[in-house]
Amino acid sequence: MKQSIESEIELKKVLDTYSEKYNKLVKSLEQSDSAFERIKGEMARMNGNLIKVEADARKWKKKVDDANAIILKMTAERVEREEAMALRDRQLGQLQELCRRLQGKPSAVPISSDNEPTSSNEANGEQEKSISVSEAATTTSESEAAAPSNAEEVGEDGAHSVTN
Repeated sequence: MKQSIESEIELKKVLDTYSEKYNKLVKSLEQSDSAFERIKGEMARMNGNLIKVEADARKWKKKVDDANAIILKMTAERVEREEAMALRDRQLGQLQELCRRLQGKPSAVPISSDNEPTSSNEANGEQEKSISVSEAATTTSESEAAAPSNAEEVGEDGAHSVTN
């Protein structure tokens, strides 16, 4: 009997140790479950935040793309306006030069009382002069086209203008 009591005591000790180990295991599983639940909740919250951030990123990307398109359109319009202004400046310069040349040359055509040339030579001279005036205009436009693109001109009002 003594042996059976000792064996029973030893078995109770073993049972107690296993029961402690089992309780520790259950407690650690509960802690793991709570950790997993906490992590799961954080992941769900982060997923919601990620969805919001992605939506904001798409919205901002669309705004940036729209702004870039507007900038490209405005840049193209500005280039067109600059080219038109450069053309107008060149034309103005050519007209001013032509005006200066015409004002600088006195009229060599004699004016008769009936406003007609007195001879065929005078008529030919008048035609030559009209041709030379048109040649001067052509030469002026050709020289303006061959001139550097950033020439500075002084207008009749004394203002400086830069032509391209």
